[in-house]
Amino acid sequence: MSIKEDGALIRNALSLDKVHIIGDSHSLSFEGSGVHCHWMGATSAMNMWKNHKLHEAIFKDWNTYDSFFWFGFGEIDCRIEIYNWSQKTGVPEYVLINNTIDCYLNYLASIKIYIKLAVLAVPPQGVEENIYGYEFYADRKHRQEITDLFNATLERCCWEQRLKFIDIWYPDSSMTRALWNSQDFKEDNCHMKNHVNKERLKIWYDINHNSLL
Repeated sequence: MSIKEDGALIRNALSLDKVHIIGDSHSLSFEGSGVHCHWMGATSAMNMWKNHKLHEAIFKDWNTYDSFFWFGFGEIDCRIEIYNWSQKTGVPEYVLINNTIDCYLNYLASIKIYIKLAVLAVPPQGVEENIYGYEFYADRKHRQEITDLFNATLERCCWEQRLKFIDIWYPDSSMTRALWNSQDFKEDNCHMKNHVNKERLKIWYDINHNSLL
């Protein structure tokens, strides 16, 4: 049965104008892509459950009936927090990654009965230097390695909790992922350019637009 043959499937098919991307500042790199972007401040995946602005927006301000909510948190954790805390405390990075994802997904699992949600992969690491003066700050190659392990673990945990996982930047599941061209990032050397995200989202959408979330 095709999607056109069943009204229920048509009503539930993914439409980008019904997608709300909720996240840290990287969510703004999707502006102009046909989705609704909501920046929740410099919120990490570890601490997003504390963001009362997020709770109020989801359950009071937005129409949750026919909307899809894609959550994009974790870039701050991968770029800064995980390496910094691992070096300070001696706790292995993989332990901090697992703990962070547990906090992140446990919150999302608690609200998935109310909304149609998906989890976005953490975007690729740019070439930003340690401009905020953290005591420990990994080089770009290692930041990307942390991001790759984070995304691989996040994808597995999403599958275990029956949450949709979306990776528009690295559609295959290989653990060896090349660094993105520095020209694909904005002048801050951290955020992907909007037209890059738009192109990657279109590629993903053309393949998955009939997905049920």
